[in-house]
Amino acid sequence: MVSHNGTGREETSHANVWPRVRNLLIGGAALFVCFQAYGTFVVDPWLNWIERQMDNLSDEELNEIDKSEREPLFIPFPLTIRSVPREPYRGTDPEWAQFVKISKDKELQMRILKELADTVRSVAEANPLLAQKCGKSWKIRRWWMDVDYPYRPPPKYQRSGIEIGEKDITWASRDIDSTTAMRIQRILWPSPMASSMFSFAGTLFKQNIFDAARYFGYHPSENHKFSDGPNPAIKRTIERLQQQSTKNPQAIKDPRTLAKQQTPEGTPAIGAETSPAATADGTPRSPSPKDMYPYDRVKANINGAWTEMRKRLAQKWRPLRELPPPGCILVSGLVELETNNAYIVIDVYSWWDPKTRKYDSKSMWMGLRRMQMKQQVPHR
Repeated sequence: MVSHNGTGREETSHANVWPRVRNLLIGGAALFVCFQAYGTFVVDPWLNWIERQMDNLSDEELNEIDKSEREPLFIPFPLTIRSVPREPYRGTDPEWAQFVKISKDKELQMRILKELADTVRSVAEANPLLAQKCGKSWKIRRWWMDVDYPYRPPPKYQRSGIEIGEKDITWASRDIDSTTAMRIQRILWPSPMASSMFSFAGTLFKQNIFDAARYFGYHPSENHKFSDGPNPAIKRTIERLQQQSTKNPQAIKDPRTLAKQQTPEGTPAIGAETSPAATADGTPRSPSPKDMYPYDRVKANINGAWTEMRKRLAQKWRPLRELPPPGCILVSGLVELETNNAYIVIDVYSWWDPKTRKYDSKSMWMGLRRMQMKQQVPHR
């Protein structure tokens, strides 16, 4: 508010200034009270709890904490994961000495092969699809397996990034777990999913091309070639309408217009003008988007493309096979199983760890090589 005196000078009223100052003081006081309350009831108890925990730590734990605080900060960069081969075994390494010991123990080798054959039988018997088709009474018939001793440990994975230390900042590389590295690579390069999506898009594109060709009177054959001449069904419908128009021209519309509005079976074509359905009180109902858009036809096309996508994904997708621990021996080959209905041959690829005296289940792989039914009947 501004007032004028007799000399023409302007005087500012303090009526509107005091509420602003009052709100500022009240807000500042409220903020100060909240800050003090947060420090008293939240921060101080938390700091006191940390001090008590630090007092209860031993000297070794304090040294580990100090060592971890002195370690530099590592910031990994994406797309820098790589596989690094390791150095071959030496003759003095304990892993190589273990290989020599196992190679001379024929009884141990037979137990290793027998254990893997039993594992293959148990896994195949637990498979519901094989159990349904091959029946029961699973037993090992024979096997062809070899024991191999690797010359070097499995490769390790590394990733690069920026390492921030106390005195400098450098570009460094650090080791990463093989399982984590393979999962990251599967996420960054999803080749099975990309191949499946390409199959989905290609199938849907071909279906749309064929539908457009049929709309113009051409039928693509099985080898994706178009036949010559118009659609015979459409041609017969147009000739029949022309004959009716010559007999009674007043009772029929233009045949070309009817041909555009009807399919060869006599049903309204897509995009033809139809009268909207009436509601309960007799007023015409406005057509919904579902009435104007061919949802059933689009759904059929998408279902075909979706089936092709799932088929391609099943062909390309493979589960991750982790790397075995260092010092393992490779056992691979074929195991033939027999049931009351069939003979089954299974490929197996596994690593036996001398330290745990067991097979490494994470790196084990099995695949069906062959299945022969004991009783065969002709298909027709």
